[in-house]
Amino acid sequence: MVSGMSARGAEDGRGNPSRRRLLAVAATVPVLVGSAPRAAAVEPARRQTVMPVPTVEADWGEVAEVLGRPGTMADGSVYRVRFTRQDLPVTTYGVRLFVGSYAAFTRYGDGRTLLMGSLSVTEAELQPAVDALHEGGLDVTAVHKHLLAHEPAMWWVHFHGHALAPSALARTLRAALDATDTTPAA
Repeated sequence: MVSGMSARGAEDGRGNPSRRRLLAVAATVPVLVGSAPRAAAVEPARRQTVMPVPTVEADWGEVAEVLGRPGTMADGSVYRVRFTRQDLPVTTYGVRLFVGSYAAFTRYGDGRTLLMGSLSVTEAELQPAVDALHEGGLDVTAVHKHLLAHEPAMWWVHFHGHALAPSALARTLRAALDATDTTPAA
């Protein structure tokens, strides 16, 4: 080695360790202290699939009671409830539109229930409905419009959540619906 030159990658010109060497050491430290095996042990758990369990309409009686209307079964495991917005004459360029909300419930083998759905709300109803969803622990996954122009101004709010008690999910949805002028069930 020529005087004044360091071994390739070992030191910079001032006698400090090179950036490559520091990165190599930083990358191996988790392996040396045992982090890698723990991370590997978590990986299979993330990949386990929990499947929906078959249900019948009678299994969702408490949800129907809370929401004030019955739903229908789909695919043997999804309970779907529709909420039409008969109170709103929504139009786009003079064409009247059908507007509604829905909620889909499904139970899983681990005992939890999943709720996913969409609310059709006016601009004035948007914030109170979203607040009710958040207060009940549901996540808002999207807020959007379906068309460029419609009267009145409408928004669609997609939501989802998990709980052990389907009635708790239904109560939160009921609170969000109550923040709108969605027509109650007859």
